[in-house]
Amino acid sequence: MKDNNDELVARFLQSRCKEIEDNDFSERVIRNLPERRLDISRILNFICFAICAFLFIKFDGFIIIFEFVSELFAAKSHILSQDINYNSLFIAFGVLLCIGIERICSLKW
Repeated sequence: MKDNNDELVARFLQSRCKEIEDNDFSERVIRNLPERRLDISRILNFICFAICAFLFIKFDGFIIIFEFVSELFAAKSHILSQDINYNSLFIAFGVLLCIGIERICSLKW
């Protein structure tokens, strides 16, 4: 039923479609457009990513995350608040927060 309606609408619009002459207006507009610039946001994204990656590697981010995960599993039999390294928890929370913010900002509205 929906396909049939879509087909009917397409046929209706196609039969009433008229070519509008613009006397090369479109081409003149395209010729007069300013040159495309590299978006500053893309450059800033790359610079921020490079800085974050450098700092993550410089301060042994993989080791910190590994230690945090291993402490978390080791503390399974104990009360969690007594055995967790809060520095590792803070760093892991910060990384997850940054990833979440980046994902939200990259959504197309």
